[in-house]
Amino acid sequence: MKNLLFLLIIAQTQLFAQPEVAFMLNDRGLIPEGLTYNPLEKAFFIGSINKHKILKIFDDGRVVDFASPRQDGLGEVLGLKVDSSNQHLWVCSNEIQDGVAVRSMIHQYSLEDYKLIQKFQLNEKGHLFNDIDVAAGQVFITDSDANSIYQVSRENGLQLFLKDERLTYCNGLAFNSNARKLFVSSFTGLYSLDIKTKKLDRLRLTGYHLFGVDGLYLFKNSLVGIQNTSFPESVNQYLFNEKQDGFSSARTLVAADHRFDVPTTGAIADGWFYFIANSQMGNFENGTIKDISKLKEVVILKVKLR
Repeated sequence: MKNLLFLLIIAQTQLFAQPEVAFMLNDRGLIPEGLTYNPLEKAFFIGSINKHKILKIFDDGRVVDFASPRQDGLGEVLGLKVDSSNQHLWVCSNEIQDGVAVRSMIHQYSLEDYKLIQKFQLNEKGHLFNDIDVAAGQVFITDSDANSIYQVSRENGLQLFLKDERLTYCNGLAFNSNARKLFVSSFTGLYSLDIKTKKLDRLRLTGYHLFGVDGLYLFKNSLVGIQNTSFPESVNQYLFNEKQDGFSSARTLVAADHRFDVPTTGAIADGWFYFIANSQMGNFENGTIKDISKLKEVVILKVKLR
C-alpha cells in the first residue's frame, strides 16, 4: 500500500554489490508485500495482498500455505514479523472496501502448529496497519493512514502509542539493538522514537533529506530500507553516526534492477538482505488485478550486507 510519491536523495550512489536471485514463486497473482525470516527453521514467510494469505518457504525450496486465503479473517496482508524467541508470527492485514481500509487487524500465530493465538482489530475507517516489529516482548505497528504508532501488550491489548503529524504515512519501523528505541520512516523523514519517553527525533544526514522509505531493518550500525516511490527504485543502507542520532553516510546497494516492479519489504538472514523485487502492486487496484497477462513470477532477490 505504497501509493504516495516520495523522493529520496542519498549521499553515495555507488553500487556495493550485484543482487542474486534467492528464489522465485510461480504464483503470479500473489501481489506480495510482507517478508520475514525464522532463523530457527531457516524459513521465510511472505504475505499476499491479493489472495489474503501467507506462504511459508522452506530452505529446500518447498512452498506451502502457512495461512490459507482469508483464514482467521485475514485481509490484504502487509507487514509481518517472526518473533524467534517465542516462535510466533505477527501479521498486519487490512480489509479494504472501495480502496479504503474499513478494518485493520493484527494476527498472532504459532509457528509450531500454524494456529492462531490471538487477534486484535480496529473496526473503523481511517487506519492502515502497515509494518510491524517485535523485540523483548514488545510489539509495535505503524498505522499509515492515521499517522500513528500502535502497540500490542499483554496488559492493554491493542492501543494507540503515539500520534504525531511528523509520522505522516509512517511505514517501516525497526527496534534498536537494546529494544529501547524504534526507528520509524514516514513521509516527512526518518525518526528515532524513545519508547519510554515517547520522544520523537529526526535522524538527519547532513545536506540531504531522507523520507518515504519502505521498510526498515537494523544491521550492525546501520538501517537498510527500500525506496519504491521515486526513480530509480533502490535498496539503500544508512550508516549511523557514533551517537545514533543521525547518519554519517548512506550507500545504494541495488538500483534500477531490470527485475524491479515496485520492490517492497524484506528480511535479513545470515548477513544477506532478502527482498521482494517485483510486488507488481502497480497492476493491482481496488482488490483486482488490472491486467492478468502482465503478471510475472515473484522474484526474491538478495544482496550481501557489510
